[in-house]
Amino acid sequence: MQQLLINNLRLGFNANAALNLKLAESVAEADMTAQPAADMNHPAWILKHLSLYHPVIEALLTGGEPNDPKGEPFGLGTTPVADPAVYGPWDTVISDYRAGTQRVLAALDTAAAGDPNVLTRTMPIPRWQKRFPQAGTALGYLMLHHEAFHAGQLSAWRRARGLPRLY
Repeated sequence: MQQLLINNLRLGFNANAALNLKLAESVAEADMTAQPAADMNHPAWILKHLSLYHPVIEALLTGGEPNDPKGEPFGLGTTPVADPAVYGPWDTVISDYRAGTQRVLAALDTAAAGDPNVLTRTMPIPRWQKRFPQAGTALGYLMLHHEAFHAGQLSAWRRARGLPRLY
């Protein structure tokens, strides 16, 4: 059963990551922090935010102890800013996101070959234990919902900026 769940996580995460990259790669560096509507998450913040969670996913998949991303730059509750220097060069933001997705996919391979209880172990981040009592429940949320939610934001941002629809 664990192998089936890991395969489904891989399928969904890979699709979400590919979509996020496709949506982001045609964004001009000069536009990466543009906010066409007040408080709209822009591409630089979105990719930095998602990249913050990749090490958490990796640790959950490999039985490690992830750091709680709360309070980190680009974490939950942070506000996107217009200054591109906060995010670094756009090509680096994209390559960091891509590298994080590759590490997550490699961690899926480790999980598939490793501990048969990795998905059912107790959530190691205390703040998340009530919502996600087991690591696998958080993985489904982070890899499927969270990535797709922000893909929707990237897509909406593109449309608000007058960029063509991709699909």
